Amino acid sequence: MRGTETLMPADDLVREFFNLVPGTLEDPGILRDATMLLDLGYAAMLRRTTGIDRCQLETWHQALADTVDALLLASDYPNTRAMLLSLQAYLALHQRYPAGILPELGEVPTISDTLAALRDKTFSGTHQGARGIELMDVDKGMEALGELIELLPKAPLFPVRDTADIFGLYTSQLVDHPLYEKVRDGLDDALERIEGESGRGSRALNRALRLIEVDRLLDALHELHAAKINWWHGDTLEGSIEMFMLISRIYYQLNLPHAGKQYALAAMTAAQNANDPSLKHFVTHGLMVAATCDHHAGQSLTATHSFNLALLAQSHFGDGSARFELHAAMTNMLQDQCHIFRAAQSVRPDLVPLLTSLLDSTTVMDAITAMLDGVRGIAPMTEPEIAAATDRSGMGRLFSDIGPTRYYRWAALGLTWQVQCKNERQAVLATERFIATTQIVLTEFARHDAHLLLEALRIEVSVDARNGQGGAGWVDWIADQQGGHWNLHLTPGDSADLEALQLESLGAAMHFLASQSLLNQGDFSSIMDASFAGGLWHKSSIVRSYDELADLAEASTYAEFSQRREVFVGWIHPSEIRNPSADMQKRQGLASSYEANRNKILENIAYRYATLPAVIGPALVLLHQDARFRSTVERLRQDGWLDWHLLQAIANIVVNDRAETRGIRLSRNMTDNEKQGFINLIHEPARTSDPVLPTTAFTEDRLRLHLSSAAVSGLTTLGLTLHKKAVPTEPILNFLGERYRYWVDDSPHQPYFPGTSAS
Repeated sequence: MRGTETLMPADDLVREFFNLVPGTLEDPGILRDATMLLDLGYAAMLRRTTGIDRCQLETWHQALADTVDALLLASDYPNTRAMLLSLQAYLALHQRYPAGILPELGEVPTISDTLAALRDKTFSGTHQGARGIELMDVDKGMEALGELIELLPKAPLFPVRDTADIFGLYTSQLVDHPLYEKVRDGLDDALERIEGESGRGSRALNRALRLIEVDRLLDALHELHAAKINWWHGDTLEGSIEMFMLISRIYYQLNLPHAGKQYALAAMTAAQNANDPSLKHFVTHGLMVAATCDHHAGQSLTATHSFNLALLAQSHFGDGSARFELHAAMTNMLQDQCHIFRAAQSVRPDLVPLLTSLLDSTTVMDAITAMLDGVRGIAPMTEPEIAAATDRSGMGRLFSDIGPTRYYRWAALGLTWQVQCKNERQAVLATERFIATTQIVLTEFARHDAHLLLEALRIEVSVDARNGQGGAGWVDWIADQQGGHWNLHLTPGDSADLEALQLESLGAAMHFLASQSLLNQGDFSSIMDASFAGGLWHKSSIVRSYDELADLAEASTYAEFSQRREVFVGWIHPSEIRNPSADMQKRQGLASSYEANRNKILENIAYRYATLPAVIGPALVLLHQDARFRSTVERLRQDGWLDWHLLQAIANIVVNDRAETRGIRLSRNMTDNEKQGFINLIHEPARTSDPVLPTTAFTEDRLRLHLSSAAVSGLTTLGLTLHKKAVPTEPILNFLGERYRYWVDDSPHQPYFPGTSAS
């Protein structure tokens, strides 16, 4: 096959060999050879260079699998059993070729031409990798590998490398299997004893690249972080730096630019401090990528300043013309600079001289001017159009680093983050340290269902803590006309060690996510524990503190930016930023805790139907007869209101009025006796002496208000907990509706308000 590129002269010999398989060939080594010959047959079939058809090959495949299964039932010797389990996994994790996969009749490319075409596609980024590949039997294959992992300590002579290679080849098909991490770690542990930690890092990198090919960015990120740790040695420094750059790229693709910036600058710093001159091109590359991340974050002046530093580094360390990644980073940043300059020319013309001065030390302005001249005939966007375009792209608003206050905006997992600080050196560095850490934490939480309330978090950072005592330990809630915001106190980077700063930032990130979560403390802590077990500590801090990595501008540069009177683009237009990355969207579908609470939910609904009509009393009869109220019901039905929603809201209005009539004060300062008295009213039938509210008391606005109130107070019955001081009723109802079937679940009952659309 290799010499003539055809199997046809040997077809009869292949058939004769496989006729021996059932009941004759039982030696694991020969069976291993049989699997190799089977693969050769599949390859020849796909190239139309054999007379053996697909049906015959699949028959032999099944015969091999049956033979291995039978031998496993009879084998107890560890090394033999390990070999058989490996063969069982190999056959089960074999590609299932779809019908119609054969090429058209005619000349078939040579194997060398095929490999060349594959290399071209891989280099150009058009290679589809393992996307769409179907395996024979994933469960059987993974169960075989799981048993093999447990057997390996008793089978020290088993050669595990080939099995690990097949597992790595199909990473994207196996990553969602429950046994994936057990098998991955077991194979890595076995090979590490042979190859050392760098080999473990290489395999993690290969798995990550497989996952990137099929757009599994979060899974790829997890593997890359593992590779980074196992490659962080002097003799593998280049591999570690490359991991930093690849990690930076993924964070950027996830629209988490400050996490990306942190890793790009870590690569830059590691290369700068290395004794190896061949690594110095990473200084330029890291700075350019950091500048691109700043642009994505809306830090337009900072991006321009960092780009200038990158150009100076390129001049100092050499042009790196043979480095494709440098050309790509340069192209990206030139496009970003054109975007920045064009926006400035259109809506902030007074900033053009400042931008130009930031690049004066290089000759790049000629290239930027030429690119701008090329689009001069296209009408520039207006300020609202620029703001809307950046929001759609998940970017911060342009020139958010101008003026006395810096602004940062990003979106992830359905949350919108709006952070601001003084536009001063220490404040900016500490704030970006917190932002980078939070963005890294968000990628960990994307792997879990944190039951997040989807709303905007507004955070103002003050850099007045000391010794890392800020963060979660010093967060204030401040009420304002927009509903309230957090004041976060952080430590300046030069006032605490790296570990204290990291703990402070992680604590702050966890605090804000906990405030948005409806999970109880124990369940939320489980997610935190899983995140740290997955390596959150080493993922959030690398090489040096963020403050040191990103300290690229003098205090005078910050002063120059902060003293400007311009405002960021779109400052008067509400932010509607969204994250276009599929991996960072809000959690969809039923909440992970719903099934455990479903019976309780249905019981509560049935209880409402059984008790609330009596609690409401005569008012319910009046409402049945009132045409205006029936019109209100029709409108509420359009929003999904079921009968129990109506009864709950009506009962809440009635009980609140009844409490006042009976002298129970409704306030935060209620005594325990008053609280118990109010609770009793909720379950107590109306008395004949109770006043009957007029139908005009049951307006649509009041009904909506009281249903929201009931939904909030009922969270605890679902095992959920509200951690916020301010009660976000609309996000809570949205969560219950989208994740807890709040507008769907019902219980059999007699219809109320007959004649309305959902009765």
